[in-house]
Amino acid sequence: MRVVYDLADDDKVCTCCGDNLHVIGEEVSEPLDIIPAKVRVLEQVKLKYGCRGCEEGVTTASAPKQPIPGGLSTPGTLAYVITAKYCDALPLYRQSAIMARMGIDLSRRTLNHWMVRSAEQLESLYQQLHQRLLREPILHADETGVQVLNEPERGPKPFLHVAIPIGAGESSPHCALRLPARSRLGLSAGVPDRVRRPPARRWLCRL
Repeated sequence: MRVVYDLADDDKVCTCCGDNLHVIGEEVSEPLDIIPAKVRVLEQVKLKYGCRGCEEGVTTASAPKQPIPGGLSTPGTLAYVITAKYCDALPLYRQSAIMARMGIDLSRRTLNHWMVRSAEQLESLYQQLHQRLLREPILHADETGVQVLNEPERGPKPFLHVAIPIGAGESSPHCALRLPARSRLGLSAGVPDRVRRPPARRWLCRL
């Protein structure tokens, strides 16, 4: 965005000879300006049409389908919450507090419901990532337990994080799967992973 600061008309006169001044150049600076997120309510109106001649039948205009039928979230809203949670590590309860400062009443339960329904919508994408990852000849895995929330009654839960090997080519997919840990599933060491591979619980894709 270009913002131009000009002299007032009274100042465009030379203080030495009184002649009119003219532009001979400009000084340019580029400060960073951040525009906070804006929340708005979309009033979606579907017009209805009827025939005055026979007064039979009503035709209603169609509206774009929403990811969550009957929900109050647009695709942009879901993308905003998902990105904040899984890319920026912003928990849902903090997002709920941020929305409250904007005057929006969104409970943690509602946001969690959005995440569940969004995961259902992205199931086909997950399956594609899963199958693509399993075609790799070698996968890197880590079973280190991580405590996500600092809650006294909960300890670190072991999960098997499977990803492409470090140093893979640029053409390889940058994705990872989060599986239940092998020790918790009781898988024997002699059974190949491709035969008794556990179903993935979560997925992450870095673009």
